[in-house]
Amino acid sequence: MARVTQVRPGTPAAKAGLKAGDEITAVDGKQIASADSLTGAISAKKPGDTVSITYTRNGKSQTVQVKLATRPNS
Repeated sequence: MARVTQVRPGTPAAKAGLKAGDEITAVDGKQIASADSLTGAISAKKPGDTVSITYTRNGKSQTVQVKLATRPNS
């Protein structure tokens, strides 16, 4: 799993309701073991694609649909 440390306002993650502290456990049904595996799963998609993100918050598992956007330059 990969723990969300920050969610910037207006991003696809924020629009989907993800929050800091959420633990992402799967992307499109594929298990996420680390932050690197999350990055790889998202990087394999294109802006405009919609992915299914499964996460745990307060011990409850939830799944949301996230429409990917172009990642801003860091």
